[in-house]
This record gives sequence, C-alpha cells and structure tokens, in this order.
Amino acid sequence: MGAALLGLVAAGSAWAPEAAADLGVTDPSLPPVSGEWASDPVAQMLDYGGLVQGYDVHLFDFSNIVRQNVGADERITCDALLTAIVTSWPGEPTVVFAGPIEILVFGKADQTTGTFSAQILSLDAAAFSMPDVLLRVSPNPDLTSTGQVTVTDLGGGMWNIDSFFDVYTELSPNKGLTWLPDLEALQRPGHRLTLLPEPATLSLLVLGAACLLRRRR
Repeated sequence: MGAALLGLVAAGSAWAPEAAADLGVTDPSLPPVSGEWASDPVAQMLDYGGLVQGYDVHLFDFSNIVRQNVGADERITCDALLTAIVTSWPGEPTVVFAGPIEILVFGKADQTTGTFSAQILSLDAAAFSMPDVLLRVSPNPDLTSTGQVTVTDLGGGMWNIDSFFDVYTELSPNKGLTWLPDLEALQRPGHRLTLLPEPATLSLLVLGAACLLRRRR
C-alpha cells in the first residue's frame, strides 16, 4: 500500500492560510463561494495513528449547492474539495479529496442575519487518483461536529460572515474497510476550521484537480 500512497495526488507548493479574518461578501448565502474553512497550520496537526500525518486543512470550492428549510433550520448540501499537506509521505504532497458535504444551520430558516449554531452532518470524500483512500467526518454521535455562523449586514449590499467548525475526521486507506480516527482532534474539542477569504493559490489547485479528474474519465 505504501508505494501506491506515494503516488496519491496533487503535489504542489505548500501555502499558509491568511490571518484569521471575517469574510466580506455580496451574497450572504451559505456556504460562501468566495471563502474557505481552513485550520491553523502551526497549532493543529492530523494524526491517523502514525499511518498518515499532516496539517493545513482547507475546505473550499463549494458547488451544486442546494439549500432547504427543515423546520426552523437550514440544511445545505453541496460538493466540496478538502486538501491537507501530508508530512508522513516523501515530498509532503498536498492531497486533494472531493465529495459531498451536508451542513445544518440551526434556526436559520428564512433568516439572513444573526448568530447561529451549525454542524457538519456529513462529509464523505475520496482522494483524487486514489479512490481507495477516503476521508469522512466521524459518524460517532459522541464526537459530533459543532460550529457557529454569524452574518452581519454591513449596508450597501455587503455582508460580513464569521464562522468556524470543530470537526472530527476519520481516514480509510482501504475503501472503507477500516477507519482511523484523527488522534490529535480527539484530544481537543475537535479540529477547528475557520472561515477565511479563499487565496488565489487555491483556485490554481482547483484547476489542477479538475485536470486530474478529466484524465481519470
């Protein structure tokens, strides 16, 4: 398995997320297509039992977005990309995962502004060029993803969005036969992802990932 993992995906130059900042947008809908949720590359690591270790998680490139009111809550389903730099593999490649994500924002039905609790209900993603390697938000009911979203009307057609999620992820190297928890996140309230403006380097990575997907087809 080791040799196959080394050929995983999209290797590229590492980037550091911008300093934590609110996101200014012209559309207050979630998720903001011009933003990303990213982790602190220094303070937070990924550790799946020593098999895979990494850092610098980015969740971005939201597409095929469907928003639906469920009682008082807003349920969001869409496709997304998630990347992480893997330090336990030679060259420290940036690994790209793609898959569907489902988010629930409590009390946000028919509301534009306010502060809302939120939760990533599910995230199931496969690595580009290596579909046996899967990543998901932990389904353990004792380790639920939690978060918060604040939307503020700035006037003049502009809104500010401030948001974070604390997530617990699991990795499977064998197409879901076994799942490895992120041991670092288990020692915290989760792996924190904070909403930031999407850097231009991520857009380049999206283009590269799209090229890889076309080659697979």
